Amino acid sequence: MKCKAKVSEMIRGLESVVDVANKNGISDFDQVGKVHLDVKDGEMVASAWNGRMTIDTVLSDITLDDFEYSCDEPGDITVNASELFIALTSFPPSQILIMESKSGGSGKEITLTLADDPDQYNTIPCYEDGLDKPEAASDITKEIVIRRDVFIRGINKVSFAVGFEKNRVHYHYWVLKGEDKWARFVVGSGSRFAAYDVDGDNIFKTKTDEFQILFPKEQTEVFLKVLSRIDDEWITIKESNPVPGPFQLTISCPSCEILLVGMDANIKWIDENTVLKADYNSKFITEIVDWAFAGKGTLATWDEQLKKDRKPHKGLVDVNFDKKNLTLKAETKMKSQRKIKIEDSSSDKKSIEFAVSVSFLADIAEHAEDKGFVQIEHLETDSGDKKRPVVVRYYAAQNVTPDSNSITRTNPQLNVDEKFSMFFAQLNV
Repeated sequence: MKCKAKVSEMIRGLESVVDVANKNGISDFDQVGKVHLDVKDGEMVASAWNGRMTIDTVLSDITLDDFEYSCDEPGDITVNASELFIALTSFPPSQILIMESKSGGSGKEITLTLADDPDQYNTIPCYEDGLDKPEAASDITKEIVIRRDVFIRGINKVSFAVGFEKNRVHYHYWVLKGEDKWARFVVGSGSRFAAYDVDGDNIFKTKTDEFQILFPKEQTEVFLKVLSRIDDEWITIKESNPVPGPFQLTISCPSCEILLVGMDANIKWIDENTVLKADYNSKFITEIVDWAFAGKGTLATWDEQLKKDRKPHKGLVDVNFDKKNLTLKAETKMKSQRKIKIEDSSSDKKSIEFAVSVSFLADIAEHAEDKGFVQIEHLETDSGDKKRPVVVRYYAAQNVTPDSNSITRTNPQLNVDEKFSMFFAQLNV
């Protein structure tokens, strides 16, 4: 095997493959940390397989701007991902590098040599065995083609709320659902949820029937990095038939293909619309900027012992519609009390009181993108029932919007209308 290419583009093309090889895989899996390079005329295909996820990436003068690639002798080798990447980064980015496999006294190795100075080189040992990775399933039950930038934004908007408790495995997944001109990204932990909706004519490449796909959180961090580095406009997502299996998700585009395995096909997701589309008898508007310091103040009372014990820290919210303000209170060995102005309200109560985790109160400002308003919604029956979560809707007007599901804004960069909401489970007051 022998080829040559520009150092900077080789690094850029291999970066995602090295990430898959080294990150969030099964720790004792024997394929972790390996990269396979298949050198061909016109392109190099780099692959990795970490036990949970595979990737095949095409490196060529089409997928990379200034690759300057040529192949003198086709062939393939498997090397340690970190050793290869460190060796590549030791050469000047603008230089042309010759990569050649050779057999020596200590076994097969590749040599990386500067094209204009053969006396400067690095060698890396090769594995005797190649990469034994699974093939993509052929029995596909779901397939969508979605804009890459919309997909990335959706994940970035909601991923903070993903679950973590070992006994609630279904919340270790996040959901993409939609149909034709609408998509929703939703994630939750059981006590906190986030939902991001997009509406527009250009979300999907082709007419799309109603669908729902669950993605595992372990692999999301890695494939999100991969997708953020490429330039393809559209990505294709496929879900295979779990019976007889294997159950897989494939994310592909012209420059790469990602295969996710090891998911539980029997995971069931909640119907978040029972919260998002429910009726609430109290709705009020606050300015996002007012939550920044108020949220930090309540969060400051969350002492180290509570964190160590992993106990929820209660924040009390006392809403007085007559006085047009709400008071946040939190108390441990420390105390905090802060006030926030109510811009507008609609309620059949003179006042309400509820309690949620103080970290969720701090989330209201932390996950906002501007200095606008949020519409907060709460239900309390005459019997005092407060079981329904508290809903926070972003992109709100300064006055209450009676039809909560019409609260949207236009995103000019994506040319779509979008909604963003969070909802929190209540604690006993």
